[in-house]
Amino acid sequence: MLPVVLACLLSGLAPGVVQAPPGDGEVRSWKDGITGDSHSSLTLLLRGPKGPLKINFVITTIHRAKARRDAPPDVTFVFYMPLYSGKLDYKAPQVTIVINRNQKGQVTSTANVDGRFGTGLTSVTMPADVDELQRLAKAKAIDGHLFGIEYALTDRQLKAIEVFAERQVRR
Repeated sequence: MLPVVLACLLSGLAPGVVQAPPGDGEVRSWKDGITGDSHSSLTLLLRGPKGPLKINFVITTIHRAKARRDAPPDVTFVFYMPLYSGKLDYKAPQVTIVINRNQKGQVTSTANVDGRFGTGLTSVTMPADVDELQRLAKAKAIDGHLFGIEYALTDRQLKAIEVFAERQVRR
């Protein structure tokens, strides 16, 4: 029991305590105890035209322990929506990320989801890569839709992406 208590104290957690959900712009990092892979995630709380949405946009990078030192991290974009209770529009594409809408260099990424998931859908993962992460980091504006729900990132969230990407790619 003592090693568990010591590990919890060193990690900043009391035994049996669960971490609170991440806040907007919060970065969390951890190392996989089995593979040695290093994970980092940036959580952004999405906002729609009428205010905050119960949807998180999480950017995750994984630096593989057995990869070359200069190898780029694996990157995923995940939209978490387990608390969202509104109606979802399954018209394709279900997920759209637009970088710099109506500006020179506009880039649009889309993802489709199998409509058979219905109301049980709680998250959507978009495959991404370092280039996509760097495009987000350089963006002046990011918006889009998720199952017909419009969202836009704030200036503070754009800055958080820029800082996160710089740290993850520069390693």
